[in-house]
Amino acid sequence: MKKQLILIALVALLVPAILLLHGSTTSIVTAAYPGGTNAPVSFKNDIQPILQSRCTKCHGGDFPSEGLNLESYEGLMAGSQNEPVVLAGDAGDSLLIDKIESGDMPKRGPKLTPEQIQTIRQWIDAGALNN
Repeated sequence: MKKQLILIALVALLVPAILLLHGSTTSIVTAAYPGGTNAPVSFKNDIQPILQSRCTKCHGGDFPSEGLNLESYEGLMAGSQNEPVVLAGDAGDSLLIDKIESGDMPKRGPKLTPEQIQTIRQWIDAGALNN
């Protein structure tokens, strides 16, 4: 009888703990990646389309503004004529994030959405890979 009570108490504690843990991991995955998917942010599929639609009118072509060409991964990682704009693994100290979060960039046209900025942050924090 005593063993049955201990077993019931153990099950009564474990079931809610497992359910709570499952809900927590789902929230982490949802917050970690755009759209709640399990896939990491991709330069080709996620970052390049944002840069192409919002940045390359000025930061592209033969004479990109400030020497920063955002038409390719190589151009982005080369940075501007003055300094790097992406510090892989450190979105908080990346000039690109500073400029788009402050509203300084883009100078013309619509600003990036909070979701687009978050996607770029995640990509930089994950190492700014050419993927």
